[in-house]
Amino acid sequence: MVPQTQLEGLYHWLNLHLTDAGLLPLTSFSKIRTRILSEPREALRLELDIRTAGDPDAVLRFKELVWMELFAGSFPLERPYALSLREESIGLAPKKLACFDMDSTLINEEVIDEIARTQGLYDQVSAITERAMEGGLDFSQSLKERVALFRGMSKAAAEGIIPGLTVSPGGEKLLDHLRFKGVTTAVVSGGFEFILKHFQKSLFLDQVYGNVLETDDEERFTGKVEDPIVDATYKQKLVHRMRENYRASRAETIVVGDGANDIKMMEEAGISVSFCGKPKLTASVNTWILDRNLLWIKALL
Repeated sequence: MVPQTQLEGLYHWLNLHLTDAGLLPLTSFSKIRTRILSEPREALRLELDIRTAGDPDAVLRFKELVWMELFAGSFPLERPYALSLREESIGLAPKKLACFDMDSTLINEEVIDEIARTQGLYDQVSAITERAMEGGLDFSQSLKERVALFRGMSKAAAEGIIPGLTVSPGGEKLLDHLRFKGVTTAVVSGGFEFILKHFQKSLFLDQVYGNVLETDDEERFTGKVEDPIVDATYKQKLVHRMRENYRASRAETIVVGDGANDIKMMEEAGISVSFCGKPKLTASVNTWILDRNLLWIKALL
């Protein structure tokens, strides 16, 4: 349990930022609801009501203040594993569609880096990957640059990394829970389709969308990516199309990712989740998970 002194500190800290943002302060501890969570491990869930006082931009200002505190490492509780600031109606809406990025989100690894490692190209490829994830390099161009380095490599050699790829902690349990609730699950990734197809089978995903690497007659990579490239804009189109197909409103949609390439598809989601994500993505979402365990998403639903 959180010690009373820490709860008091949280109460005063919240009121300070609520008033700074132009929101009404909490009048008592009764405005902070608490309950114990059993997953992803025993933890305390704190919920609070935010009153806008008629200023629609005040909640955004409050979120920016809270996020800045988290980036600075000065949040009043020792380990805030997950935070979500969204309208109550979004939290109450039953979910119909959950879309995930793949690399460093649904799985722990960056696939393109792991393939590069087998060819002695890791340093070259990972440097380009990091620039793209931080938003400092156009994704399509960065993908073309990295894939060009794989020219002449056999597809079978690339598939050899599959046994070493691991699902992020809590991922399988979360997907089981979503299926039990009747939620359609999908992966929309700038990664490679042949990797996604493997995990579609093993994780029983409903839909997967990724980039297709061109191969020659001998099943060797040509160093090119087939069109259309699944970049940030195309990711958003895919999620929007699935929302229409499954008749899911934004409030009924969850999108989870970790990099700048996921920002646009987050616009399609009522619950937009940065999963241990990069600062540029985290600044644009309403939910931030700091602990590498996807079961926090279940706790936030």
